[in-house]
Amino acid sequence: MEDIILILSLMLMFADSQLISRHSDGVCNNEGCIKAAREIRSAMDLTADPCNDFYQFACGGWTQRHQIPPDASYFSQFHIAQHRIQLLLKEILEETNARDRDSILKAKSFYKSCLAENLDHGWEFILEFIRELGGSPILGVSDAHMLFNDDVEFDWERYLGHIKMLNDASPIIKFDITVDDSNSTAFVPSMDQPQLLMPSPEYYTSSSHVDTRQQYKDFLVEFYLELVNGLRQIGSSSPTTLDEIRSAVEQVLAFETDLSQIMSSKEQRIDILKNFMKTTIEETNQTLSSDFNWYVYINAVTSKVDIHLPVESEIVVYAEDYLTRLPRVLKTYPYSVIKDYVITSTLVSRMKSLPPPLRRTELNFRKAITGAESESMPWKKCVTIVSKSFVLPLAAMYVEKHVPEQSKVTVTEMVNNILLSFKQMLRDASWMDHRTKMMALIKVEEMGMRVGYPRYIVDRNDPKLDQRYEGLRITGDHFFKDDLELQQFDFRKLLLKVNRALQEDSWKIGPVDVDAFYDRTSNTLVFPAGIMQPPFYDLSKPYSMIYGAIGNAMAHETTHGFDTSGSRYDKFGNLNNWWSDTSRERFEAATNCMKKQYDNFFYDTAGMFVNGNSTIDENIADNGGISIAYQAYQYWKESNEGREFILPGLEMFSSDQLYFVSMAQTWCSVERPAFAKEIIQKYSHSPQKIRVKGMLTNFEEFGAAFGCRRGVDILYPRREETCRVW
Repeated sequence: MEDIILILSLMLMFADSQLISRHSDGVCNNEGCIKAAREIRSAMDLTADPCNDFYQFACGGWTQRHQIPPDASYFSQFHIAQHRIQLLLKEILEETNARDRDSILKAKSFYKSCLAENLDHGWEFILEFIRELGGSPILGVSDAHMLFNDDVEFDWERYLGHIKMLNDASPIIKFDITVDDSNSTAFVPSMDQPQLLMPSPEYYTSSSHVDTRQQYKDFLVEFYLELVNGLRQIGSSSPTTLDEIRSAVEQVLAFETDLSQIMSSKEQRIDILKNFMKTTIEETNQTLSSDFNWYVYINAVTSKVDIHLPVESEIVVYAEDYLTRLPRVLKTYPYSVIKDYVITSTLVSRMKSLPPPLRRTELNFRKAITGAESESMPWKKCVTIVSKSFVLPLAAMYVEKHVPEQSKVTVTEMVNNILLSFKQMLRDASWMDHRTKMMALIKVEEMGMRVGYPRYIVDRNDPKLDQRYEGLRITGDHFFKDDLELQQFDFRKLLLKVNRALQEDSWKIGPVDVDAFYDRTSNTLVFPAGIMQPPFYDLSKPYSMIYGAIGNAMAHETTHGFDTSGSRYDKFGNLNNWWSDTSRERFEAATNCMKKQYDNFFYDTAGMFVNGNSTIDENIADNGGISIAYQAYQYWKESNEGREFILPGLEMFSSDQLYFVSMAQTWCSVERPAFAKEIIQKYSHSPQKIRVKGMLTNFEEFGAAFGCRRGVDILYPRREETCRVW
């Protein structure tokens, strides 16, 4: 307890740097507090019963006032925060600054290129790209190098390796360079099943997706028609008829459907131990399939940077069944069909950089999947693309202008406090034996922390930021070409990491992302600058609400180190069984309880039950997070009597009640029904409304705080009806 109090006391030195004006009754009446109180109160529906529908109680006003933008499938508090950042980034990208570094100039040029892409040009680059992909008879485009002619024996290994060298898409085999799960200090090549063009394998065969499949086919037909028309503008002639295009699309869909049938479902991929296989390149021809020369394929990819991997080189496989069965599927279809599929999949994956006529063909299909009715405004789309493509240069500009150093210090202290609370929870876990508990405590003790942004990006004397983009050529004139150049540049940089040690300053998400992350292969927490803003982090709110918002996010990510996947990794981030058999059995029993519980949660917007199995890791993190952050706040209250304040108009709520209001309001959102279905079928998180319900159902301190009736009210069930892992 003493170390917790010490950290919290130090934290106050920074948190109280924002002066709070109060009356003697503890009510804060400065402008920030008044604004915060107004937003909190307007988001609520005080006519709802908090003990039976707390989401409506906390978010009813918010959901009534907010509409989903035409270009979005849902709208949430995260969108509001991200939009605030996007506006600031737009301003930065469009200004002229003589002090801009080389990497920032390239980011601005890429943004200019993206905006210019809304003009109908770039077809000559698309034509050349299709030729490099092996050509397409149906489009009247020949193979650039005559390497993959249908009249000769087809070389699958070199063809698929060649495809991967050309772009970041992985239409048939997902090839990557990843951190080795069993040795987190090294990068290794990895192979996995790809992402198909529809959200998940069941879309290709399930009777519930017949209409979606038809819309998908209609989209592909229209896409090919526009491709033919666009290529004709630059002199490429194709005698292809509409019937021939429809026939080609049917064959492409048949091939993609067969791929979907050999893929593992998201439920089957949850347990990392069942999906991780480390082997050598030589052994893959025995463990996967002797009908495919994996050695030739892998070296066809790495030849892009003149790397040759010997047969004894290690490789990680994440989809053994898929890769074993793939060669049989490839042999079933003519080469021309598979080349058409590769072209289709690759171009659709690059949809953001294609001319407007091609992009418009996708709208109806995407509306069927997500409900979104239109494209985003050009500036918004381009800011999003550039912020993902030039992560650190944009972060450098944003941080210099809009992120006070004080925020980073204060949030760091909060994370330390959450970790102390988590360790206390582990000490109190009676179901863990002593040895396993000590190993868990050591893992928390060794957790790394990245808060805000890497410091070197704001140091103009440090060359690393510019060195990262050295050699990249961005013209600023043709977005398809520039985007392809950037992706090939990034992939070359990635390939060069093979057999190299990890960089200490690597970030898995960008500093301007409104998100948080736990990296299990480095045992590191990441809290970027993007989330260090309202409603998640706001010093105009009482500490109860700060802990309920960003404190909850911190605790959620910490708990990911001990969910069904994270718990397989040790303090170094290596796959390693550090559990006793007894403790592991008890852990599995607790997770099974939660899986069954969430299976019975019905999400009315989708008209479907939640999948408790595919969402188990996020549900564990949600339920652990609310408990750990709540306890951290209790420690704060104990050692800081009289320092908490009250917001005007919210005097009727206790600080504990406001903790739960704040937690729920971070998840206020509205979704289109089509996207609500996609959430359940594709995503690892439960829907926002269900997240709130699940957390409160299993956390009895909520029921006590609101005076609910145990065993009577929905959110205050009997203890035997609840589930708890952490």
